[in-house]
Amino acid sequence: GVPVIGICHSGGLRLHETLGPMEMFGQLFRRNSIYSGVVPQISIILGVVAGGQAYSPGLTDFILMTKGSAVYIAGPAFVKAQTGMDISDDELGGASMHARTSGLVDVLRDTEAQIFEEARRLIGFLPLSCQGPVPSRPADDDPSRREEALNGMAPEESSKPFDMHRVIQPVFDGGEFFEIKPDFARNIITGFARLAGDTVGVVANQSNYLGGVIDIKAAEKAARFVRFCDAFNIPIITFQDSPAYLIGKEMERAGMIYKGAKLLHAYAEADVPKITIIVRKAYAGAYIAMGSQYIGADLVYAWPGAEISSVAPKTAASILFRQEIQSGADQETIEALHRDYYDNYVRAYRAASLRHINDIIEPAETRSALCKSLALLKGKKQVRPQKKHGNIPL
Repeated sequence: GVPVIGICHSGGLRLHETLGPMEMFGQLFRRNSIYSGVVPQISIILGVVAGGQAYSPGLTDFILMTKGSAVYIAGPAFVKAQTGMDISDDELGGASMHARTSGLVDVLRDTEAQIFEEARRLIGFLPLSCQGPVPSRPADDDPSRREEALNGMAPEESSKPFDMHRVIQPVFDGGEFFEIKPDFARNIITGFARLAGDTVGVVANQSNYLGGVIDIKAAEKAARFVRFCDAFNIPIITFQDSPAYLIGKEMERAGMIYKGAKLLHAYAEADVPKITIIVRKAYAGAYIAMGSQYIGADLVYAWPGAEISSVAPKTAASILFRQEIQSGADQETIEALHRDYYDNYVRAYRAASLRHINDIIEPAETRSALCKSLALLKGKKQVRPQKKHGNIPL
């Protein structure tokens, strides 16, 4: 098999033809679905795509759009006729809206020439099919290269945000990183890179946006990307720096339990090589979900300043030492209790001593550790129970 690329610009079916085009739509959707996970499928939208035709791109793996394009299941005229609402193409289904709000678009560019160039770049990271090898190319970048700039990159104060792109790009070959859905759910980063010439998928928390917390959109974005990588045998590299899943009334009512579980299911089900770097915060359910040993990661490394805890350390300390706080203990005593809790229960060295992580590495050695780990895990085989397919919580 080989990848399938659809170039889309369609106003939908002709209203006077009815059943014939509907049959064609159904057959197209069926083939999109049957070959999902068999060969990569990419849709390039260069104009308006309306009506039933819009579902075909929605069934493919990646959607690339030019600014000024639009995609919707019913255009402004239909919306006006059925709801009385006046709305423009751009408001209804414009490329920018889909890139930022719905998450439909993976890559957005200004011109058709740029979109085709990005499509070629994307294809370069992907295998021809699920049976083919992951693309590999000669790498001029030394696998053992130290990146001294990573030492001191993460702020010591765990609540202080920083841009995770500054960690990702120096680690991979030539600093190249092809980001997927960069404008959607910006609290999590997904994309493709190369390590020692081999394609890898990258998932990372982004503390620069919402503090790196995992909300529903972030969980769904990352879960879909992880499942794609697993379908096409692409190893997954995870960079952790998240305080938790987002909590509260609105999240519960929006279905956080089962929607957030998509990320857990995706990581647990994936049987490709999975390597995790805990950059800083690894708290609560976010720690488990983002490629922990518990969920099936093959190798987990932590930077020296990493914090690994069942809840945020300050929250845990406020509960554990509530009696001392309420009894009026002086600030020095309370701070000493907090430090004791942090040293004994939060620092990455405790997790390493309990073998919950494999090693603590110097940040500058991150690339070297990843390259060695990936070489070690090549050819990984995992025996799983026989089944037709898993039932991911959709």
